[in-house]
Amino acid sequence: PVPLPDDIVKRFAGKTMAVIGYETDQVRKTAEGDVSVPITWAYNHHYVSFMTGSKSKLVKTDPNTFHGGEFSNLYGNVDFFAPEEITEDDGLGAPPTGIPTSQMYSEGNGGEYRKSFH
Repeated sequence: PVPLPDDIVKRFAGKTMAVIGYETDQVRKTAEGDVSVPITWAYNHHYVSFMTGSKSKLVKTDPNTFHGGEFSNLYGNVDFFAPEEITEDDGLGAPPTGIPTSQMYSEGNGGEYRKSFH
């Protein structure tokens, strides 16, 4: 998991946040900072990511039943995690009716998704 920046979490605590775009890249961590990995080193044709809010969490899930079984072929991956709404009382109240508590982002347009605004 990659946490959102603290200032964003604090700004939207208890509120609804609309994500209108995002960018991704594959990087190596170096002493000089993040360095983009050449596409010839790691071509990632498809990816799925999830963003969870304070009222949802990632749980190990059966890929054969999640989202109509669309993720049943995990290409050798053993574990699949997906968001689940938190229903127990955490003292903060239930999420507003009809407001999502998580979001799935799925891309299948090849490595050219890197460094492009979605």
